[in-house]
Amino acid sequence: MKRKTGFRNVIALLVVSTLLMVSLTGAASSLLGRGAGYAVAAAHTDGGAAAEPALVKVIVQGSSVEDAAAAVRANGGCVTGEVAIIKSVVAEIPESALDSLAESPGVVRVTLDRAVESSGNLVDVEFSKAMGVTEVWDTGNLGEGVTVAFLDTGIDPTIRTLHQPPHGRGNRILAYYDVLSGELYRPQHLRRSPRDPNGHGTHVAGIVVNSKYERRDGEYRGIAPAANLVAVRVMDEAGTGTYGDVLQGIDWIVQNKDEYNIRVLNISMHASVCAPYWADPLNLAAMAAWQAGIVVVASAGNSGPDPFSVGVPGNTPYIITVGAFTDNRTPEDFSDDYIPEFSAAGPTLDAFVKPDLLAPGAHVISLMRKRTYLGKLYPENRIRGHYYEMAGTSASTAMVSGVSALMLSEHPELTPDQVKARLMMTARPHLGEYSVWQQGAGRVWAPDAVFTDITDEANQGMDIALDLAGEEHYRGWTVYDPETGTFGLPASAFGWAMG
Repeated sequence: MKRKTGFRNVIALLVVSTLLMVSLTGAASSLLGRGAGYAVAAAHTDGGAAAEPALVKVIVQGSSVEDAAAAVRANGGCVTGEVAIIKSVVAEIPESALDSLAESPGVVRVTLDRAVESSGNLVDVEFSKAMGVTEVWDTGNLGEGVTVAFLDTGIDPTIRTLHQPPHGRGNRILAYYDVLSGELYRPQHLRRSPRDPNGHGTHVAGIVVNSKYERRDGEYRGIAPAANLVAVRVMDEAGTGTYGDVLQGIDWIVQNKDEYNIRVLNISMHASVCAPYWADPLNLAAMAAWQAGIVVVASAGNSGPDPFSVGVPGNTPYIITVGAFTDNRTPEDFSDDYIPEFSAAGPTLDAFVKPDLLAPGAHVISLMRKRTYLGKLYPENRIRGHYYEMAGTSASTAMVSGVSALMLSEHPELTPDQVKARLMMTARPHLGEYSVWQQGAGRVWAPDAVFTDITDEANQGMDIALDLAGEEHYRGWTVYDPETGTFGLPASAFGWAMG
């Protein structure tokens, strides 16, 4: 017997069961072969004579890190970094040896290193109003006891409201790790760090942890102003980086999560999709961080509004993927809100519904030095002092990372799957003209997410351990009707009918 189900029930079902399982043989982890897993990347030369072989940067996933490294060396390459969480190495290899490397014993997959970019565009004040955050602050919850790691262009530790707590003295920046140089800067040496020559990382971090309090309206300028932070720099002054650097950054975060109590990982960046989620090294690293107990929040990307535009690692089914909405500069009037065209939309190529949530992502005011790359590029975006107005799903991602920190401060026992379920099942899907592939569960609503007693868990029916091991992979429920040119979610898959 069919029964009608509203949008809220659809979201509840998507949270707990949004996939089809594909069982694979023992060789399934090599399905891409040595060609389909490659992405376009520029070849690197050593600058010597023309007769010397061209070198390319690759990520080599093996049965173990040792096997991957041995295969690289056996094929005339050089290991430049390790990513233990996905049994991989970053390496330079002669271009002519790529085929041989892919066929070497102990090698699971070879992927060309490629570019990632920050998810911030040109050009909100009071963004907390659009998510109800003040209701959480009024209970005394400011995110204390939770550390958020930022995988980005760095953070400027000289900005007082980034390192000082809301009340009293102290330093909330627990560590700064620069993947580009391999240097770790502890609190007493933060001023020696590269800081943030681009500005993107500081802007994103400010949305989450800025402790500045505005007495005139009783609001903080950061969502979780008492949370701690760890900076992991993986992108350069221009805001670009490589898979190899990002993978090593995530690996460092997972290896050091217990020392710094890292509970949330903010990834405000994206790359183009070139493979199924389970074959992309960046997705695998995000999955490994999730499995390790870290809430991973990633941007959908700024390549919208067309379907299939959600980037990597936002296309990873397990993690929390965030798109943008604008409050149209009326944060307390929801009737005129809309999704800007830059916000990427699903489904993913693996048929999953993405993004999972929306958060404010237009005219977002946060911290940035005027002498940074972005500060110089967009001087007209400077509001006053070191505050700039920017837009993009980078900002939206930071909003949800901040709300996640509030949730974990209130309920430190929550797992990543429980955080995701609570966020989605308390979201407000009032943007009625948009599909689930554009808005996911709807706009994040902080007080409901923080104080709910929902016990559901996201990602039910999927086994992340088997997925990472290459034994099982999954596909979402989305189907395409070529006659109408529309996407749908089959009623038979859930045992209900939409209507």
